[in-house]
Amino acid sequence: MMDSVTVTANNEIYCPVEDASFEGFILPEYIRQEMSTWKDSVAFESPESGVSYTYSQVMEHSRAFATSLIKQGYSKGDVIGVVLPNIPEYGSIIFGIWEAGLVASPTNPMYTEEELTYQFNLCGIKAVIANKDMLEKLHSISCVEKIIVMGEISEGCTASYHEMIQTDTTGMRLSMGSAINTKTETALILFSSGTTGLPKGVMLTHENVTVNAVQFKNQSVIASIKNFDVESGQERTIAVLPFFHAYGFQTVLTQSMLKGAHIVTLTKFLPALFLKALRQHRPTFLCLVPTVINFLLSEQVAVEDLTSLHTIILGGAAISQETTIKFGKKCSALILLGYGLTELSPASHVCRRPKLGSIGLPLPMTWVKVIDIQSGDTVGRNVQGEICVKGPQVMKGYYNNEAATKATIDEDGWLHTGDCGYYDDDNYFFIVDRIKDIIKVKGFQVSPTEMENLLKTHSKIADTAVIGIPDSSAGELPRAYVVAKEGMNISEEELHGFIKNRVAAFKQLRGGIEFVDQIPRNPTGKILRKELVKCYVESSNSD
Repeated sequence: MMDSVTVTANNEIYCPVEDASFEGFILPEYIRQEMSTWKDSVAFESPESGVSYTYSQVMEHSRAFATSLIKQGYSKGDVIGVVLPNIPEYGSIIFGIWEAGLVASPTNPMYTEEELTYQFNLCGIKAVIANKDMLEKLHSISCVEKIIVMGEISEGCTASYHEMIQTDTTGMRLSMGSAINTKTETALILFSSGTTGLPKGVMLTHENVTVNAVQFKNQSVIASIKNFDVESGQERTIAVLPFFHAYGFQTVLTQSMLKGAHIVTLTKFLPALFLKALRQHRPTFLCLVPTVINFLLSEQVAVEDLTSLHTIILGGAAISQETTIKFGKKCSALILLGYGLTELSPASHVCRRPKLGSIGLPLPMTWVKVIDIQSGDTVGRNVQGEICVKGPQVMKGYYNNEAATKATIDEDGWLHTGDCGYYDDDNYFFIVDRIKDIIKVKGFQVSPTEMENLLKTHSKIADTAVIGIPDSSAGELPRAYVVAKEGMNISEEELHGFIKNRVAAFKQLRGGIEFVDQIPRNPTGKILRKELVKCYVESSNSD
């Protein structure tokens, strides 16, 4: 694989590839092929439960779990819901589902009954794997017929995972990449809102998942994170990003295993627990979102707590340049900024050298172009438009939603990301904002992210979000939701005065400022603007 990119006459940017060794494999096979020198090293460890597994144990449990699933009568292509936090068994569970020829659909265990019911019905699950604390919620969902529970079997459950991994695998033929079409066989169904509407089931094939792992593993992409070495030992990381999310699954679980790293799992982000793990396990690299970076910048975390780190991969949500610079002064680790979507398995770009604010260059095997939002024509350098991506990591499509698939992936195979951005003279890409989030004020475009980053420079603001609200004369107006720092008072007048001479007149917060206790965000830190818009509409209708 190579680092350089090629720019075609049509202003399409491509990062070439020299190695296609991922072809014909499913991910568990690929990991087994890579792990021969670190098979007896610890793969996963939980400071909460005290459980740990070596790489050999993880892969043995995967085979046994797959064998048990087949013996219990699950058929090729059946969808298995995985409703679990980050636990040491997660890799064995997903890989076992795949080696049984089944499809895994990881889901957030914090979801409500309504949210779980929607997703389960949409992808037609045949069984759910969950912890005991989920059983009451799952028993109330009518479409859940079979439950595999972690630990000892409980009333109302079909089987116990820990009993299933005792199954004898002798003579059992498991699913292999050479026996299926990895380009079309679905491996994962993850949920994403896409560019519009309700969450959709994103179908990722075995090739999607494996190729994106190989794209990231490429030494020119994350060269600072080393493969296991007998003399220097293992890299260490703390899995604070949820495995049920594409970002956490691919960059933490998959990449760490491909590097032979020691993975410390946390079931949720609790500052005290995370700090304890940081001090006890001394991670060498971390995959994070901006909200965790903000915690690391707090006074609770000392400079000495970060000295073991040499690399941080950052993604999931936008981060301000000011925050990046501030963190760089506290921690000397190399920061790699990544970009992607669930629909891209999930990555398409990574910034491999310092270029403030950039998401970097396309990953190997990836084509990228920028198109005019109105005409759809491809534009050149330093011109803003919608970023489109083509490559083997582009999803198969949305489950049972051909219309949404066609609206996202065009006839030529380009996935329209819904993100507005551009590339500079060095072919480095920059994201401006989500197209659907761009606020149109009398024809002028206002980026919510730009306004949020500006507001966050105010010494009394802890967090903020900006949305557009309808206005009869301007079309839309920017409106801010603000969380004040603890113990600090701040007024609307003060904030209006703060931004008055810092941005143009059409960017002023004429839609108002509302002070709130917290900003709604998803597990990776992205602002849930739809919730704020919904709250605003409901509040306006009640007035």
